[in-house]
Amino acid sequence: VQGVTVPKKERERKARERYDDEIERERLRLEQEKREEEALYFASMAKEMLGQRRFELERERKSKVEMLGRRKAELREALEEAKQGQSTVRQLKKENAEITKEEKRAAALRQKVE
Repeated sequence: VQGVTVPKKERERKARERYDDEIERERLRLEQEKREEEALYFASMAKEMLGQRRFELERERKSKVEMLGRRKAELREALEEAKQGQSTVRQLKKENAEITKEEKRAAALRQKVE
């Protein structure tokens, strides 16, 4: 009595299944590798785009800061001019009051003289 032997067709079928399983595992591994590479590519693209956007936002911020600085300087200058103008107006009013006072005194003296 000989040992149990597996028929040739059964051995071939099992070998074919092992081969097919191995090929399928390799295909799945390659697909996963491809997905990971694509994910890395898109992540690096997104990172680059974010970097560019950050750069643009920083440039805009600096531009606004410069513009606001210039505007602030212009307003400071206008305020200083307004203060000087008010000072001049006060001085002129004071001088006008003195002249009016002198004119009234001169008119009063003229009336006394007449």
